[in-house]
Amino acid sequence: MHGVVSDRAGAWYVTTDDSVLHVSSAGRVRSVATVEAQDPGLRGIAISPDLSALFVADSGGHKILQVEAATGAVTTLAGSGEDGDTDAVGGAAQFTSPRGVAISPDGSALFVADFRGFKIRRVEVATGAVTTVAGSGTNGSVDGVGGAAQFYYPSGVAISPDGSALFVVDCLGHKIRRVEVATGAVTALAGSGTMGSVDGVGGAAQFSYPHGVAISLDGSALFVADVSNQKIRRVEVATGAVTTLAGSGTMDSADGVGGAAHFHNP
Repeated sequence: MHGVVSDRAGAWYVTTDDSVLHVSSAGRVRSVATVEAQDPGLRGIAISPDLSALFVADSGGHKILQVEAATGAVTTLAGSGEDGDTDAVGGAAQFTSPRGVAISPDGSALFVADFRGFKIRRVEVATGAVTTVAGSGTNGSVDGVGGAAQFYYPSGVAISPDGSALFVVDCLGHKIRRVEVATGAVTALAGSGTMGSVDGVGGAAQFSYPHGVAISLDGSALFVADVSNQKIRRVEVATGAVTTLAGSGTMDSADGVGGAAHFHNP
């Protein structure tokens, strides 16, 4: 299981290596769509505001797919299938192992963490037109505006409820970064850049290969899958304060409350 998104009615859509699954509120699982995916397979998933369409990062295929929720019909929204970083429309555009996907509140645009492209990309849902929001295309962990900024394997992305800001998990940079949608300005919200497992504020906090991120409905908090720490961390958007929500730090798979719970590479 790689990506997960809620339909906001108690059910979930989940990506595996080659499938999109629907998990009902009662725990029943059905297949929505299956694709011929290359390693590492399907990753991030987002859902349109009207719940009619799913958008999936085909990481091995270097594409963004659109899946009709009702029928399971799969089409390529953007990406040629060859790795690269070309901004263009539909199949003329290129990605390099896209991972995380978020959709704007009005459903008009997707924002993609282009993992090995070291960029954050924007895809217009109506046309498949792809542009670069931020990132030079060279790995690093540098704040800046647009192409002056650098990412170090961005893997997850969430968007604020008003659509003005993106929150990006910089996996090998061990940071959570903020990107202004209008300008492409990138700043570090939390994380020292050195891997560790320290709760703290802003740069005093530490992560270890964080991967996925989700945002609360009111936009006040982020929830981060801190993979190598085997923890779920909470980040306050206003201050960058990081606390551990759950996970003992020991790799296992046990239910429990807070630090009594165990995760296995969440």
